Amino acid sequence: MRPMTSISSSNLCFLICDTLKLLNPKPIEHGTRMAYMLIKMLEERGGCEEYEIAEYAFLTMLHDIGAYKTDNVDNPVYENEEGIAHCVYGSLFLKTLSPFGERCDILLYHHMPFSKMGRINYRYLDIASYICMLEDVDALIMSDAEPDFSILEAFSKTKYRSESIVLFNKCVRRYGILDKIRSGEYEAEVKAYFDENILFKNEEKDSLMRFIAHLLSFREQARSIMTIMSLCICDELADAMDLSLAEKDKLSYAALVRDVGMMSVATPIKKQRLKMEEDERRNFEAHVDLSEKLLRQYMRDQTIVDIAIAHHERLNGRGYPNHLKKRDLSVSQCILQIADLLARYMNRYKEEDIMDEKTITSILNKRAYDKELDDELVQWVGMKYGRIEERLRLEVKEYMETHANINAKYKFLMKSKIGEIL
Repeated sequence: MRPMTSISSSNLCFLICDTLKLLNPKPIEHGTRMAYMLIKMLEERGGCEEYEIAEYAFLTMLHDIGAYKTDNVDNPVYENEEGIAHCVYGSLFLKTLSPFGERCDILLYHHMPFSKMGRINYRYLDIASYICMLEDVDALIMSDAEPDFSILEAFSKTKYRSESIVLFNKCVRRYGILDKIRSGEYEAEVKAYFDENILFKNEEKDSLMRFIAHLLSFREQARSIMTIMSLCICDELADAMDLSLAEKDKLSYAALVRDVGMMSVATPIKKQRLKMEEDERRNFEAHVDLSEKLLRQYMRDQTIVDIAIAHHERLNGRGYPNHLKKRDLSVSQCILQIADLLARYMNRYKEEDIMDEKTITSILNKRAYDKELDDELVQWVGMKYGRIEERLRLEVKEYMETHANINAKYKFLMKSKIGEIL
């Protein structure tokens, strides 16, 4: 992909967070409150550039991301071996798939008591120690209308740094933290701070756009894999149709984000059936509206949104959500429609569900004959099928190896003495 101007760095952060909130809002809402308090503490302390504070705050918003995989996010457990699982998995997931590198270990250490931090040689322990204290601060705020922060003093120099408590109390008095959290005003302040101070490089933006595709694995890995497959198919068909570089970029971004709404849809990908039950159909189709709501809010280039939300439209007007017809659809929209279907046909878990090239191309040709799909594009799929299949094989292999590596490291660390350290 070429340099991205289609979404701002700040909006990309909030698109990621809001995608996760569709699965369960609690970890991100909790993280956003803590991010706001961390911003104020680091501003008060000094010694950090604004862009550094913004990135620390973003990592704080995501600090419980591992809970989507390891915990009951409605009732997380933090004080035993199960409780550290989300710290370990979250840090590995973010370090492997995001551009933040060693800073992701902030997530690993965010429940570590200050008394144990002397054993660790890590340059961002101060940030982790602030987050550790803010975990308890947020719990107090959420459980008591008039929280008594003096109880934090009982843990000075054991669970928290004394400096952390002093700094937090200064911010309470100076910035009215509690009132702004109660009123919800803090959310606008975090957004404004990100708008002004967070600026990702182009390659970091590309990495985070792909990161969104991996987030779908928290709901269902097959959906995440389908997203990566669709991206590859779009790339092949865009070349066949001689799309410009700008058009290719927009199509690629649309392929990556088209299914963010699936995070809220519980219906798993099952063996194809001729017809869904009515409630299943409504539940499934709702993901397009949810995707559009997020993407309209955050994408600068609305053409990308138009492409993304049309991936279930059909040329004969029998698709959804807007029942568009061929005259209403761009080449890019038609490409993504076929890419979505082809990825679904080729992404099979069970041996008995696997369809061969002849079966798949026959289905696509029948749908083109019925005026559902673009005939020229379907013919291109037939001509490029071998190349597409090999590329998908390599992409899926890389995807599976990446996630297997995360899981292997996670299991190793959980069996090691990491629990004694954390």
